[in-house]
Amino acid sequence: DFLHLDLLKNVSSREELLQLCEKEPNWELLLNEEVVKRLFQVNKQYELLNQIKPKSINDLADVLALMRPGKKHLVSNYITNKKHVRGLLYKKIGTEYSYKKSHAIAYAMLIVAQLNMLSSEYNLEHTNVDNESPFEIEQFTKICTDNS
Repeated sequence: DFLHLDLLKNVSSREELLQLCEKEPNWELLLNEEVVKRLFQVNKQYELLNQIKPKSINDLADVLALMRPGKKHLVSNYITNKKHVRGLLYKKIGTEYSYKKSHAIAYAMLIVAQLNMLSSEYNLEHTNVDNESPFEIEQFTKICTDNS
């Protein structure tokens, strides 16, 4: 499974990626529709983000899970009882689609890195001279969680 993004071409080093992952983002940016349109995975989910108002990696991972088929019906319950619904989000029930929490966290961390790039006024259209291929999910997750 690959994170197929040009975003990572803008990261010059492992250390820079770690900094982008570790820095607490400005979560209020997720309430700005123009910012959301530029984000990986959630670019068409402004309304959902506005309902959930994520303030952590776990909240953002939950948004990613709530977007998935078979989980959208849980949104209103999530808003009123996050702890209970969080227990259902990543479980496969019957034939319904399930979303792995590890993938949700990895993608949420990538969105955090993107938010930090945006708030640091990175140029998202810039391409790396080396034009390296995208990171694999496992590699991205490992880099972002090694120092946690």
